[in-house]
Amino acid sequence: MYLMQKIEDVAVGSDDAKKNVASFILNNYDRIFEYTIDDIARESFTSKSTVTRFAKYLDFSGWRDFLKAFIAEVKIQEKYKDSVDVNYPFSEESSDKE
Repeated sequence: MYLMQKIEDVAVGSDDAKKNVASFILNNYDRIFEYTIDDIARESFTSKSTVTRFAKYLDFSGWRDFLKAFIAEVKIQEKYKDSVDVNYPFSEESSDKE
């Protein structure tokens, strides 16, 4: 499972402070590198330790480890987002049976 999907799962399925952190990350994923752990804690109405626990919850050793992996995944998604056609091999003329 991709890291972004794991974060979405936390945002949808959690009822604690992890949900706030996950929502903040998803809403600001394209510029998350601009935020410090203090900024994220303040903007998500949590604490620095909650942000760190969020990263550990996703099986990272800490926030920096999580951030490296997350930024790498965002770069990969941006690189390939236009190269995959989910409708291939179908076209507008394709029937429902096809």
